[in-house]
Amino acid sequence: EVQARIVQIQKEHQICIHKRELTELDIYHRILRFKNYTVAMVNKSLLPVRFHLPLLGPVVFLTQGLKYNLELLLFWGPGSLFQNKWSLRPQCKRAGARRELARRLARTMVLLGVANLLLCPCVLVWQLLYAFFSYAEPATKYMNSFTSPLLTVLAKNVGFFAGSILAVLIVLTVYDEDVLTVQHILTAITLLGLLVTLAR
Repeated sequence: EVQARIVQIQKEHQICIHKRELTELDIYHRILRFKNYTVAMVNKSLLPVRFHLPLLGPVVFLTQGLKYNLELLLFWGPGSLFQNKWSLRPQCKRAGARRELARRLARTMVLLGVANLLLCPCVLVWQLLYAFFSYAEPATKYMNSFTSPLLTVLAKNVGFFAGSILAVLIVLTVYDEDVLTVQHILTAITLLGLLVTLAR
């Protein structure tokens, strides 16, 4: 319905100056412009997503992180080819500026690679936490289907007692850092935090 209305408005008000009449396909291509560019680059083998692995043969590999970096580099980053979502930068349209654009793109790729290398530990920790919590959520939903009133009361009490001891230890640690030097206090804080989390 929206596409039909846009086609009708184009006939009356000429909102797109490049074509006299718009079709639904034109609108679809405009909406998915970045995806169309990405698909075309993969089809022309400009993006390195196909690999030949021994014993497995050809494999297509495109992670979300690699896709994000490619989109940042080509479509919406500071040195991208597009000035907005709909049009290329004017210097990208000139044939004489290709070498300079290629040099600038190569420099941007190196800077993006260095930034990825520096942020790699943070990304690794984030991915591990994301994987843990995304798998913990279905497990929690599964375990909640077997709730027992006795276990619920027991878990609340264990959580309350562990939380109160944990709160006292944290307050003591904030008050005096030497509390952490007491043998096994850090282990106790960790285990109590785990108990509080599990009891929820």
